[in-house]
Amino acid sequence: MLHIYYWLTAYFIFVLVMNIKKGTTAKAEIGRGALLVIIVALGLGMSAIQLVPTQGLAENSVRPKLEFSESCEGSLRPYRFVTLLAPDFFGKPNHSQYWGIAENDFNSGAHYYWETAIYTGIAPLALAIITMFFARTPLVIFLGIMGALSLLLAMGDSFFMYGIFYHLLPGFKSFRVPGRFAFMFSLSISLLAGFGLQWLQTGVLAAITEKRRRLLFRILIAVSIVFVLWGIAAALGAIKGGILDFLMRSPRFTAQASGLSRLFEEQLFPQALKSVWIAAAFAVAACGVLLLRFQKKLSGKQTGIILVCLTLTDLLVFGYGFAAGDTDPRLLYAKNQTIEELQAQQSREFFRTNSRDSHPGTQDLGGPNMVFLKNQGSVHRLFLMEGYNPLRLKRELVDRKEKTLDILNVKYSINVDQKNRTMGLFLRPKYFPRCRIAHDYVVEPNEDSILPRLYAPLFDLQKTVVLEEKPAMDISVADTSVRVADSCRITSYSLNKIEMDVTAGSSVLLVLSEIYYPEWKAVVDGKDTPLYRADYALRAIPIAKGQHQVTCYYNAQSYRKGLNISLGAFGLTLCLGGVGLVRRRKNK
Repeated sequence: MLHIYYWLTAYFIFVLVMNIKKGTTAKAEIGRGALLVIIVALGLGMSAIQLVPTQGLAENSVRPKLEFSESCEGSLRPYRFVTLLAPDFFGKPNHSQYWGIAENDFNSGAHYYWETAIYTGIAPLALAIITMFFARTPLVIFLGIMGALSLLLAMGDSFFMYGIFYHLLPGFKSFRVPGRFAFMFSLSISLLAGFGLQWLQTGVLAAITEKRRRLLFRILIAVSIVFVLWGIAAALGAIKGGILDFLMRSPRFTAQASGLSRLFEEQLFPQALKSVWIAAAFAVAACGVLLLRFQKKLSGKQTGIILVCLTLTDLLVFGYGFAAGDTDPRLLYAKNQTIEELQAQQSREFFRTNSRDSHPGTQDLGGPNMVFLKNQGSVHRLFLMEGYNPLRLKRELVDRKEKTLDILNVKYSINVDQKNRTMGLFLRPKYFPRCRIAHDYVVEPNEDSILPRLYAPLFDLQKTVVLEEKPAMDISVADTSVRVADSCRITSYSLNKIEMDVTAGSSVLLVLSEIYYPEWKAVVDGKDTPLYRADYALRAIPIAKGQHQVTCYYNAQSYRKGLNISLGAFGLTLCLGGVGLVRRRKNK
């Protein structure tokens, strides 16, 4: 959305300059400016149902503002320009190893394949270039500038321009992956290709001088020859040395240097060679069609049909099978005895499972040891403590210390036998329940001091809770004579609401092993009750002596606010559209 609005602003400035040259009036341009503001405002308004809750999440996430190095993750490095012609030169993640990763890439991985994908097809690219040279209009020049600008911005920290935009333009510091500017590049190339095809079809060729026609003929022949020579040179091994040198400097392959030669010969080089020859085939085909058109052996209609079909085939070859796998998901995620046992136990009690030994958080995509497949917890509705979420909260309990596993209600944890190369789950008998009663607390307002206090050897997490502010209710110190009466039981559990029966022999804290978020609220016996952040990232609710019905629910206030704004903006859009239709009919 940010990119689109900046694109619209650039287009507004372009039209403004053109109108000034024609002798426009201030009133007309103010009206156009107001129209741009209305378009942006209505677009934001109708998106508010998503934007308002997302803004709340951003304020509580680890990504409200990215450092420059993080923002440049997914930059289009200059060597990746080869993918403008051969998109799979560096391989495909689901069919072979993707190796197009440089040593200075931040948080690199296979996702760089699609984040830096900037391929538009050979024929559209050729048409766009022809348009820039032979069918120039002010709009074509604007699109050419925007396409070039998008390409330079997609380079991220490989070119100075992204750094200027990052520091000067609002919004840039909140997003990463400059390669996504490929969207605007693709838009420019698509429109330019359309203008180029229109130029080819409308008989403008008759106005081209014989000298220019011969020049075009020679250029197309030369381009075809260059692509064929590229394929021949690649087949003869001319690119092998450069690829191997790149691989040896890439952090992705440093660890597997011993088996790199075999991997290169069996997978990486054949894929690169195949990609080069596919590019050469489509380039020769596109040049051939253009040559026949310039020689007037194809009509405009025939040229359009052939080029569209060629482009469809080109993009189909590029994209086909990218998201497909060879394994039936029903077999891939079939239940096993462990899953069935965990589901049976979860029907009787609430607990979590630690199923991986990889580092949690944004990098917790798997690892060498995983009891379950990725996403299997979601498929079979298992409470797992790991997963992947790029919009995770600032406050995380992600390490695998015993105290962390305890308060996170982890009943089973992964056990890896390195000697026998086996793994499984083992029972942790001291895990805390999903909801529990605490009689004592300490107040620690300094966020950075909470975890050291929790992990202090003498700190008893079961008896004492760390809060960040003093609760409004006085909490009784543990008393053995009444403590036996304390109990809490979850009676209903859903995504947005948890209901519990609580019995307290004195005023206590009800501690939930659930992540704290400001929009979660608490109700005790139908009355609103404060909900506090406990143990760095969990929840605590003060409970008076006696028996109580306690509800912890998600108060979707930001969602409702966004919904009302979106409905209002949508209604206003309909009204403006209706007024426009009425005026148009009157003018007729």
